[in-house]
Amino acid sequence: MPWKIPWQQKNPAGSEQTGSFYSHLRSVIGEIRRQGEPPVRDSESFSRYICDLCHRAAPVPSLRQCVICGRWACPDCWKDEFYVCSSCNGIIRLHQMQCPGAGPNQEPEINPKDEIEPTQ
Repeated sequence: MPWKIPWQQKNPAGSEQTGSFYSHLRSVIGEIRRQGEPPVRDSESFSRYICDLCHRAAPVPSLRQCVICGRWACPDCWKDEFYVCSSCNGIIRLHQMQCPGAGPNQEPEINPKDEIEPTQ
């Protein structure tokens, strides 16, 4: 019996084991930046950096790096719901609408007809 288990084991041909929701998102969304890679510096100011989504200058403490795509996002482009950028948040919401119960908080499927109230 080996002391160490190989990190990545291939599944047998007949098994259909699904991965986690996070690994599925990582396969759907391409990596824009590597984790830990610094944001682009603003050439017009000394200590400001560029948001990858809206291209506005922001100070470094206000920028956050998305854990899925690696983009740097300012507070306006950041969503605290899943702790990701607004671009990845939209993709997560779309996946939840397609497959209810697949997301981290397992919300029910959103039905637009229930949300719209007729005006009189």
